Amino acid sequence: MNNFYKINNWNELQKGQKANERTPFIKVHTNLLISKPWFDLDDTTRLIFIELQILGSECMGYLPEDETIAFRIRRPLEQVKEALVKLNEHYISIVDEEAYKKHLELFKKELEDQSQKRKESGRLGGIKKHENAKSVRNDKLNSQADVMKALDSFQAEKDEVIDF
Repeated sequence: MNNFYKINNWNELQKGQKANERTPFIKVHTNLLISKPWFDLDDTTRLIFIELQILGSECMGYLPEDETIAFRIRRPLEQVKEALVKLNEHYISIVDEEAYKKHLELFKKELEDQSQKRKESGRLGGIKKHENAKSVRNDKLNSQADVMKALDSFQAEKDEVIDF
């Protein structure tokens, strides 16, 4: 049976990030500098945890099975397994395959909802932009008509003065 993982406190650590396929950055908190368990880890395991956070950002903190992790972060499988064991106590949790798949389904639904909202707001934005452009055009036409009326009025007054 494959183990799947999730990064503990993902929503707190990456507060404000919306679900999307790949976030451009992750937040690394300064709390790590005062964390005793963090300093008990070797340098390789600490670096792997940062790499896991980057990988986890693709799926709101959930991580695939060991083999996929090793491939994605380009590290030997044994090194990854060893790091996962060390990180399991404080920084990551094991989740079963069913929970992982359920999370993926919810995550995909969230992505689809966001995509639909973007499309809808883009469509509505385009309609609004078109309406605004139309009203600006009408305002310009009205102001041009006002200018023409003023010129005609001025011309009529000028003609009266000249005739007098």
